[in-house]
Amino acid sequence: MASKITASRSPRGRLLTIEWVDALPSAAAYIEEIARHGGSDGYVVVTKDAPAPAAQDQKKQRPTTLSVSILLRPSIPPDRAMMLSALGALALTRAIRRHSSHEPMIRWISDIYAGKQWIGSTSLRAALRPTGSFNYLLVNFSLLITPSFTGNLSDIVRSVFSQNRMTLPDQVAETLIGEFFALYEPFSTADEKQTATLLDEYRDCSIPVRDARVRIWQNGVRIPATVVGIDDRARLVVTPRHGESIVLRSAAELYDPHRARRQRKNENA
Repeated sequence: MASKITASRSPRGRLLTIEWVDALPSAAAYIEEIARHGGSDGYVVVTKDAPAPAAQDQKKQRPTTLSVSILLRPSIPPDRAMMLSALGALALTRAIRRHSSHEPMIRWISDIYAGKQWIGSTSLRAALRPTGSFNYLLVNFSLLITPSFTGNLSDIVRSVFSQNRMTLPDQVAETLIGEFFALYEPFSTADEKQTATLLDEYRDCSIPVRDARVRIWQNGVRIPATVVGIDDRARLVVTPRHGESIVLRSAAELYDPHRARRQRKNENA
């Protein structure tokens, strides 16, 4: 496993240690081991696969899968963690827009679609101390680098990172890292006004929208519901067909046929 480590700073000066790894079975599992062994806040792991051309068409290259995992040791209360899923998804859409012709939209809470095609997602994994505060929190990104991506490095990244002659996935990774910390740092310092502005941007990028018809899980049964909106903690508010409005606190409470198909595909791979 070949890797290199670089040091950078976030938009607000936070020290970032970025490990670039050629290939990993799972960046999320790798960084969790680092977290368990005392890895520092702001440690980042970047890896990508580079599949061979499809057998039926040697000229057609499959998309590269870019994985970025960020280790945080936040002081925020655990009940605010859902906002990090939203901010992570927003950072991913910003990076996609800067480097591709896609018009990405967020399917609550953190799956990214270009039209009907899934192209990326954000997920969280955390460990708590006995006191209930975070020991660590991992933000994991996955993104398909498709032919619609270009190699332009964004201005925000040029102001934070100084590396040149990078591959396209690495450029996208650095943009994503810069965008995430540009969103995370105001949130982590309780800048409520800035956080509210970012949440409005998240809502503008999100599907389903108000009045959309969805299905939710209740007691193991799929129930039709109507979306009311996204509240100030990035939770989805819905009204079941027969009942009062409720708040969904996890994507697992929303039935998503697209996610279900991806899970079955992964299980059968």
